[in-house]
Amino acid sequence: MHSPESAYERGRRERVRRNRELLHRLGLTSSTLESATLKSVGVSVARPSKRPRTASATLADRGVDHGAVWAPRRSRRLAARPTRVEHAEDSDRSRASDAEISVYRSLTSTKHQWCQLSQLQPYLGRAVPVPPQLGGQVKRSVIDAAAAATHPHPCFNRMSGVCEWRDAVMLFVNLPADRAPLAPDPIDAGGRATTTPPSSTGYANSFYQDGRLVVWFAQRTHTADAPLIRRLCSTATDQDGDAILLFCRLPPPHDRAYLYFGRLAHVRHDVHSTPIRFVFRLLEYPALIESCGALSAALRGDYPRAWRLAQLSRRDRT
Repeated sequence: MHSPESAYERGRRERVRRNRELLHRLGLTSSTLESATLKSVGVSVARPSKRPRTASATLADRGVDHGAVWAPRRSRRLAARPTRVEHAEDSDRSRASDAEISVYRSLTSTKHQWCQLSQLQPYLGRAVPVPPQLGGQVKRSVIDAAAAATHPHPCFNRMSGVCEWRDAVMLFVNLPADRAPLAPDPIDAGGRATTTPPSSTGYANSFYQDGRLVVWFAQRTHTADAPLIRRLCSTATDQDGDAILLFCRLPPPHDRAYLYFGRLAHVRHDVHSTPIRFVFRLLEYPALIESCGALSAALRGDYPRAWRLAQLSRRDRT
């Protein structure tokens, strides 16, 4: 015997019918299963046209800008999260082939862009600020700070410690957390190598001669004939070759931004070591020591003080 339907069940059935009818009018019920469900609750389903409605057409009917593509949440688990909105150009790019994406990244890569050195100069001895919209992308903040207005967000290799531009090479260095980065001088007063060069401490990036020189190691796959190695060897003075720029990151919890320590000049390199070991000279060492102070504190291993000084503006230091 069929039991009579309660008032609650009748109300629930009516709410379901209204909600499904609303979804159908919004163009969100294109599947056969959904159509069958609509019919079961008494909603008439119109036959679909030969040309399916696109997301843009649905948005146009609702008065939404055509420049965005709305992607409704299908999962109950993700229904409470904000709906992702993509611009039309990003949507088109996501449908591009792998070859087209490769060409796009190549044309917008930093290797094809000019590095705006004048825009980095105000951050000498300071931390390059990370805008809130980047969400902690410290390397991206450096790249964007040096980018031209015509290409504000160039592509780059996020996993590499080197970023090449048309006229510059950026070196990203992590300072050691367990000790001060300042090491004993590997060269004595007579120009002879001592028995404990910085390379004996592993592949750590060390400073010596009171911070005037810095040791940097290339990747293990780089050979002496690699284009990057030749570029790094071409800069002997502040006038020759491409600009080599040094960015250092302090250990946690002071690693929320890179510190800019200025331009470098090639002093020597050892092609017989694996990986190749470079020695660079800090061209702007006097300004870093005299007016900034962050480098001096970092060389002593006083990372909290170095971080505080890196947050100050040039005016606040004076």
